[in-house]
Amino acid sequence: MSGYENFLLRMNACGNTLREEHIENSKMLLNMTFTDDPSYIPEGVKVWYSDRIIHPRIYDYKWKSTTPFQATIQTLINEPFYLGDVVPWGKDNGYWMVVGVNNLHGINWEGVLQYCNYRIKFISPLNGEIREYPISMINATQYGTGEEYKNLISIGSAAHIVYLSCDEHTVLLNNGFRFLLDKNTQKPTAYRLTQVDSTSFANDKGGYLRLSVLEEQFNPKTDNAEKMIADFYEDIVGNNTEVIIDETKWL
Repeated sequence: MSGYENFLLRMNACGNTLREEHIENSKMLLNMTFTDDPSYIPEGVKVWYSDRIIHPRIYDYKWKSTTPFQATIQTLINEPFYLGDVVPWGKDNGYWMVVGVNNLHGINWEGVLQYCNYRIKFISPLNGEIREYPISMINATQYGTGEEYKNLISIGSAAHIVYLSCDEHTVLLNNGFRFLLDKNTQKPTAYRLTQVDSTSFANDKGGYLRLSVLEEQFNPKTDNAEKMIADFYEDIVGNNTEVIIDETKWL
């Protein structure tokens, strides 16, 4: 496009006020240059559990001491994204959750991504199917010792904060729901849901949940270590009160 043609486009930008003219000019200039940036992903990214594909810029990767890694995401105004959306970033950077989003005066969308450092699997309380979600998880045990001592028996009490996309399946998770959260798939650690914040990060598109979970014992009668799903089997005998001390001793 020649300089003169560009000038004519800008002169013909619609707008009844100076502010509207500035917005339309900014939108037009961004549309012309957006795909030139090295951070642009021309093939697009597919939103987790969705048919939506967006073509973002993802950049400004930064380390955080209080949360997993974060980055900035930006799209054109005709490709919105929403709180709780989970998208991949390249082949080697894993999945990232949208934890902040802003419509910049109708010019474009910009938001904050947070790295998903684990994938959680569970049986949906909605329909009983197995669901899997990338999650962003923070260790909250630093507020205590991480261990409780009762009758000389050490019982793990690690605590985590889990950020999970909100949809018709996850919104039904209640206190007492159990997960397996561990890279060790031979003897994984189980966690029990103790608090669900479903409102602080919600919007009309769903948003995401803030879950507080507390460590508890893996139950080989009900938990499936191979599939990494807690309460996969029904406990036909017993009431799930057994506590493993080691492989040969039970309480």
